[in-house]
Amino acid sequence: MHALTAPSLNGGGEALVFSGVADVGGFRHSSLEAYPLAEDKYRPVVGKDVQDTDSIAVFEGDNHIVYRVGNTRNKQTGNGWKSTDNGRTWSVAFDPATNPSLPDNARGGVIAVSALNADTIVWVPLDNVPYTSIDGGVSWKASAGIAKKDLVRDVWDTNLPLAANLAGSNRFYIYKPGVGFYVSGGGDGEVAGTAFTQVKGNGLPAVSKATTYGVAAVPNQDGGVWVYLSGAGVSVDGVYASTNGGGTFAKLANVQSAVRLAFGAAPPGGKVPAAVYLWGKANQDKVNSLYRSDDMGATWTMINDEAHRFGSGVKALAGDRAVYGRVFVGTSGRGIYYGQFAP
Repeated sequence: MHALTAPSLNGGGEALVFSGVADVGGFRHSSLEAYPLAEDKYRPVVGKDVQDTDSIAVFEGDNHIVYRVGNTRNKQTGNGWKSTDNGRTWSVAFDPATNPSLPDNARGGVIAVSALNADTIVWVPLDNVPYTSIDGGVSWKASAGIAKKDLVRDVWDTNLPLAANLAGSNRFYIYKPGVGFYVSGGGDGEVAGTAFTQVKGNGLPAVSKATTYGVAAVPNQDGGVWVYLSGAGVSVDGVYASTNGGGTFAKLANVQSAVRLAFGAAPPGGKVPAAVYLWGKANQDKVNSLYRSDDMGATWTMINDEAHRFGSGVKALAGDRAVYGRVFVGTSGRGIYYGQFAP
């Protein structure tokens, strides 16, 4: 499993979650109880299909608009796709082999779409610096400010170094251990994505590497962005939360390690913007487990049991944006699980 992305509430599309997998591309999932139909598979276009789908981004303002990127491993090629009907049909949005504004070897990696403008997208391909398009993938420019070309390590890298701000302002975030935390957008007439600025001294630990890591934006909270780490060191592993766009971060005291992190529909009452889901170690537990927090990480409740350890572990995690308490778990070869409150 490479990716799981749950759509926002806006737009009325029927998809519950989109999956990106190796070898067969991935699927649009619109039922909890039935396998995807043949038409739910990301159907290829002759000469333009990809072996793997590595990343999927759904426009926050209208969940009919979806982007995805992928690669074909043995050819070291790839391209980007766009859907305007909630993933029912797809067209090639950008092909590095024929697009002069992209390097020929651009493929796979991670993609994010602005929450305010469906045509503004940032793509971090394998072996390349970030690229930004403001016309839905027709033309691209290398983003200034980040020279590193290994933000995505290889085709099996499921870490998430890129996220789009999900409410209020047009911003993108990039984070990788050894590279740092970067923000793009938010001032001086800058078009989000075209230039990234490193934010230092913001409370994030100075680590050179981690086994797993990622950056995730908080729905319904402008400037809400979290960073999570595992395998960076006992004293620094865990979750770091910011409410001001990464200007300052605070470490959550009761999370010891974070392998995956996701946000979902908020609990009733309107006191917090989202529920939080974690695969990692919290509350001084000794083994990785699945948790939910209803108070933005102040407390955590374990929601799996010994019968649900998900085989080789959790490769992707997505909170349902429409149903509080529902979470999707992507595994390595064991499919997708979902959990929710018992009726």
